[in-house]
Amino acid sequence: TLPPLGTQSRARVASLTPCCLCVRVPCGRVAHTMGSYYQIYRSSVLGYTLSESLEELAEEGMITSQVADRILSEFDRVISEKLTRDVREEGQLSGELRTYRNCDNVWTFSLRNAEISTTSGETCLVKRLRVVACDGSTEGGK
Repeated sequence: TLPPLGTQSRARVASLTPCCLCVRVPCGRVAHTMGSYYQIYRSSVLGYTLSESLEELAEEGMITSQVADRILSEFDRVISEKLTRDVREEGQLSGELRTYRNCDNVWTFSLRNAEISTTSGETCLVKRLRVVACDGSTEGGK
C-alpha cells in the first residue's frame, strides 16, 4: 500500500537510468504504446533530440514521415531492451510524496525534496521529481 500524500516515504529503485534519459512527462500525460513498446523514452532528452532531427529531415524532404515513424518505433524497442538488459544499478529513492496515480499500468509519482542514492555511493538531491514507472511484465512494457 502507498503512504498518505505529503508524508516522507522511501522506495527501493530497481534500476536507475542514466541522466540523459531522465523522463520529463507533463502532468496528467499518459505513456502511450506503439506496437508492444512504451513510447515514454521519446520524452527523454535523447528521444526529444531524435524526434526533432527526424522532423527536420522530413521537412527538408530527405526522409518520409513513414521512415521517421519507423526509426522512432525502433528507438522505442532498442532503448527499452537496452535499459532492461544492461542497466544494473540499484538504489533508494526517498522524499515527500505529493501525488501518485496509475493509469493503464503506468504509475506516476510526484515527490518533493527527493534524495536518490545508488549502491555505488552516489547521492543526488532534487527539489521536485516526477517518476514514471511502466509495468515491464505486461505486453506494453514487453
